[in-house]
Amino acid sequence: MSDIKEYRNEKGDLHRVDGPAVIGYRADGSVWLEKYFIDGNLHREDGPAEAWYRNDGSTLMERYLVDGKQNRDDGPAEIENYTDGSVKRESYYIDGNAHRTGGPAVINYGFDGGVTRERWFDHGVEFIPSKEQMESYRNKLALSVTMDGGMRI
Repeated sequence: MSDIKEYRNEKGDLHRVDGPAVIGYRADGSVWLEKYFIDGNLHREDGPAEAWYRNDGSTLMERYLVDGKQNRDDGPAEIENYTDGSVKRESYYIDGNAHRTGGPAVINYGFDGGVTRERWFDHGVEFIPSKEQMESYRNKLALSVTMDGGMRI
């Protein structure tokens, strides 16, 4: 059995400025869910607005939202992880639309960390990248792997 703690403003909207407005607790007291709201909208500017946690405390999924729209300028706005902590899927959003300049906006990874699927979007519209776009992305990816000692960025 779990318990949900909610914080609301005087209008009854989910709202809290100094922490999550929704916190889900397991029977053992550990947190399985955190959601940040301002005036009824999922919103957080300094981290994920939603986070789900496994029983061991590791992160299952994070979503970055501003004013109720998925949005993140400096990385994926949605990250889902495997149980070992490696990334299963990452999705890039700007202003609520799947979008990424110079690379795929949605990337799925296999257990081994290899890419299993990529989807490219421009402000919410899916498209097939040109050969030049693919080559540019692959070259940037190869350079980033070389520069950081083999870690995927």
